[in-house]
Amino acid sequence: MYYVFYAATQGEFVTKSSSVTNFNSVSGSTGVTVPSYLNGYNITYQTYKLSSSDQQELWFLLFCFLWTTEFILALGYIIISIAVAGWYFSTPDDRNIEGSRLLCRSLYQTIRYHMGTAAFGSLVIAIMEFIRMIILYIEKQLVKGGCNNCVSINFTLSLDIYIYTPFYDNCIHYTFIYFFNVVG
Repeated sequence: MYYVFYAATQGEFVTKSSSVTNFNSVSGSTGVTVPSYLNGYNITYQTYKLSSSDQQELWFLLFCFLWTTEFILALGYIIISIAVAGWYFSTPDDRNIEGSRLLCRSLYQTIRYHMGTAAFGSLVIAIMEFIRMIILYIEKQLVKGGCNNCVSINFTLSLDIYIYTPFYDNCIHYTFIYFFNVVG
């Protein structure tokens, strides 16, 4: 939640004005459609402008957010796998007695012995997700900027669809989920 509040306080509002010249568009790159009765009027609006240092901070906060969420998920995978393994390998008489002790014991073992494993695995997954975010950002900027070079847009699309997605989904993500379960 801290990330959202911090990101909301960065940058500054910039007031711009534009005149309506067409029936369905505003001159400039506002992307606002207006009714025809506003033709010829000046419209003022505010945009949100970030400096380059603010953008770098937001990229860093995005990476921290990805790492934090993946770390929490990794801890969850390990806690559940330790609890299931403890229940499965206990005797049938002990299964009724274990109850919440089993979950508390798996939480303790995870925090004591497996935090580094969860941190490293979640770091690798967060780096891979961050690379994908960068690829998608580049693709969005190429399309938004009106890039007439279809080769660059197709390259980023093919990089994302044919190389990154199968590699991430099949190799990295599920390997680490399996790894977290084995560690537990």
